[in-house]
Amino acid sequence: AAGGTPPAGPSGSTHAGTGRITASCLCEAFDKARLLEKLSQQGPRAGLKGSTLELQTRSWCHDYLHALCLDWPGGRQLGDVFVFSWGLVCCWGLMPHQEAWVRDMVRDCQLDILPPAEAETDEFHYRCEVQAPFVSNDTVTLPIEMAQNLKMRLGICMAIAQSTKLSVFETRCKQFIIKTMPLPRKLAEEGRVHMSQKNLSKLTGQLYIEKIRMNHLCLALDTPDFFWDAPDSLQALYKRMCEYLEMEMRAEVVNRRMSDLQDMLDMLRDHNNTKHSSRLEWVVIILILVEVILGVAELAGFLGWFGSRWN
Repeated sequence: AAGGTPPAGPSGSTHAGTGRITASCLCEAFDKARLLEKLSQQGPRAGLKGSTLELQTRSWCHDYLHALCLDWPGGRQLGDVFVFSWGLVCCWGLMPHQEAWVRDMVRDCQLDILPPAEAETDEFHYRCEVQAPFVSNDTVTLPIEMAQNLKMRLGICMAIAQSTKLSVFETRCKQFIIKTMPLPRKLAEEGRVHMSQKNLSKLTGQLYIEKIRMNHLCLALDTPDFFWDAPDSLQALYKRMCEYLEMEMRAEVVNRRMSDLQDMLDMLRDHNNTKHSSRLEWVVIILILVEVILGVAELAGFLGWFGSRWN
């Protein structure tokens, strides 16, 4: 879980009106030291559509890095970028081409890049109005003073980022189920599974890796430490976002599916072990029979049974 106290936003930054919030899961993790060094050393750089952009970074605060996306000349703040160490980039208030520029900036700091079929991007919108905060239809409505609070923006982005990461595991779990579904069906129809022990062990290893990653995600799904010292309104908004995104129920479903898959693979492994043991038992029986036959033949020759017939 992320901890520490996030730095305050710059004076003069504006987050009023409406805008986009996007969370993109690009990889398993980021190289934190390399990313911080890269963003700290680079200045304004050419962006898309003829713009000049800069990511002005602060520092890693446990599991996340906060950066301001600035437009040059003038250094006008366009929005916020939160990079989470567990492979997520979350943008607040940026346009699609600016978000693409941010993702390109962090590309060479990714560890275990996700294939396109597994990469996930979730899009929300925020709207500033004079009323109590609420979430509906993928739109977060906030009072202006809350939208200008960096902790509030971080809390909303963290909830969306956690949901996006969970979506990656949901996709992997579905793919794993599709991949292994024919195995119990074959066992039910034919009484055997056409899969070697080696391939079955590979599947078991892949599932075990995903369970470890899911356990790490469950730690990230815990309420970040700095929320406990934050205003009650921030804690309430974060919990409301998690409830809207059905985080707890989805994590429970993924864990249950992984447990079911593990039970199925254990059953198939036991079946293969039993089949292998039966084969070994038959080999031992045949060897014993051969030894008995040879012993009888030797005894018969010693008694002259074979010799008298041939003579």
